[in-house]
Amino acid sequence: MNRKRVRRLMHLMGLKAFYPKPNLSERFHTQCACPYLLHGLTIDRPNQV
Repeated sequence: MNRKRVRRLMHLMGLKAFYPKPNLSERFHTQCACPYLLHGLTIDRPNQV
C-alpha cells in the first residue's frame, strides 16, 4: 500500500490527519497589517478606484 492509495482512501472515508497545524493567521500579523486607504473616499462612478 503506497502513500497515494492511503491518501485516496482517507479522502473517500472523510478522514483527516490529526496534528497541530501552523497558525498562519497570527504569524506575522503586525508586520503585514496595512491601513485601509479607501476609508473616507466616496465612490460615485465606475472605475474610480
